[in-house]
Amino acid sequence: VCRTTHRHFLEEERCDAIRWGPITGIETIEGFSDAMQGPLMKDGYVLKKIPHGVESLLDLPDDFESYLGGLSKNHRTNYRRSRNKLERETNYVVRVIEGSAGALESFEEFKRIHTRQWEAVGEPGHFGDWPKAEKFHQEMVKSESATGRLALVCSTANGEMVSAQYGYTFGDQFTWLLPARRMEEEWNKYGLGRVGFIHMVEAAIQRGCRRIHLGGAYWGYKSDLGGKEEPTESIVTQGGEKLGRVQRLQRLMKGYGILYYRIWFKRIAPRLPWCRGPLWDSWIRGKL
Repeated sequence: VCRTTHRHFLEEERCDAIRWGPITGIETIEGFSDAMQGPLMKDGYVLKKIPHGVESLLDLPDDFESYLGGLSKNHRTNYRRSRNKLERETNYVVRVIEGSAGALESFEEFKRIHTRQWEAVGEPGHFGDWPKAEKFHQEMVKSESATGRLALVCSTANGEMVSAQYGYTFGDQFTWLLPARRMEEEWNKYGLGRVGFIHMVEAAIQRGCRRIHLGGAYWGYKSDLGGKEEPTESIVTQGGEKLGRVQRLQRLMKGYGILYYRIWFKRIAPRLPWCRGPLWDSWIRGKL
């Protein structure tokens, strides 16, 4: 399969390179690399591993109580106290949107809360940062809710959504994409972010999932609530005669990423009096 794929894209389509990944976990990375190395070397292709930092993974036990038992006493107590407080002071309901009924409407409310959460700290949020993200996820919700893969874990208090976790299940793997929570002062006392995260874990276990992919961005609560960081790499393959061209392009995009993303997008633009706008297509293409 790998050899056929490479012949098609590198020789017939005349692509410069193919990127496989990102792949998470050192054993998975090495296994994938070893499996590809032999047949590709014979055909004269060059294989290179490119690090992408880390991704947090949360391996799940058979039942929810075992998960809670694996948390520290402090985090377990805080969760139970916060949930009891919510149930005592509000009409608190947790439900998982997975089918088509009401999926798009619930997603729109989730998107609104997510955006307001980030606007409260001076950021546009996912749907403001990434071009066409709103339309992309709307289409995802429509198509994947029909298959039952959608998992939008919603917490409502007195009939209003106060937090939600948005993701998808693929077999026994749960991919968490985005969170959202209310940021008004009256809701901050409930610990909605961590409580909502644990609701997501419970929903994933009930679906029979064995692992949650928590993404690459670092947040302390991921490790506090059971996540473990694993290295993430991509495997890039190219024809030997194009190695120099690909390496030059990689160096160029690395420098561009530092100047545009780290300096301009993250440091300078947020301090300006106007909206910085979404990420540039040229940077996104370079990341891919």
